[in-house]
Amino acid sequence: MANATIYLPYDDIDLGDVLAGAVATRDASGRATAFDVILGGQPARFNVMHVAAMGRHLAGFAGWIHSLDESAERKADAGLLAGSAKFVLGLVAAGEFEDNPALWQSLFRVADKWDGFVFVYDSILLPNGGVVVGPLGGS
Repeated sequence: MANATIYLPYDDIDLGDVLAGAVATRDASGRATAFDVILGGQPARFNVMHVAAMGRHLAGFAGWIHSLDESAERKADAGLLAGSAKFVLGLVAAGEFEDNPALWQSLFRVADKWDGFVFVYDSILLPNGGVVVGPLGGS
């Protein structure tokens, strides 16, 4: 199962602007709660974190960043990115990234469109694939 999170510095987005065919599920106020899309022939869902959960989540994320065995500079860079997040999308897909490259590509297309970053495999990645912190950086 492919899981990843995208953090964006915007209050709201429409995933359909980047991923063709994305369909939003909305709450009574009209705010998106999820986006469903077919990627590489397989269904994928991007769950939208509720605003009420953001503060606690981001505080925990900042704590995780602080606990890493990384240089102070890399942790500071990661902390700045995390501190700018206002919108969080959690990808859940039955397929694996290795078997469905469209899943992997979608993460970076979304992050690039809205100046965000990707959290996957315990690593923070920029839209260009550069690793800020985490094991994908080989440090």
